[in-house]
Amino acid sequence: MASFVWLEGEGLVAPPLETGILDSITRRLIAEVTTLHVRDRTVDDLASADGALVISTVLESRIVREVQGVATYDVAGRRVNEIADALSDLCRTADPEAGRAVPA
Repeated sequence: MASFVWLEGEGLVAPPLETGILDSITRRLIAEVTTLHVRDRTVDDLASADGALVISTVLESRIVREVQGVATYDVAGRRVNEIADALSDLCRTADPEAGRAVPA
């Protein structure tokens, strides 16, 4: 199972849990260490996003190249790669049982 987040400028955004998106450990970890904005967006709205990631504790993060032919992202973009690397580090230092980050 995985969750989905996207970039709007420098901010990281996730859909509301009420939409049926997974309330994942990784999503909780992100919210613990940074501001995770929650916004309801349509697939068409994602065309204006600055990047997107699929996140999970197992996969850590995977940069999204395209969303249903509506949005195409630069997978080599600086900001999306910085976030992907930070999420990978966060997942590696997390306590999955507690669902929170632990000091290294």
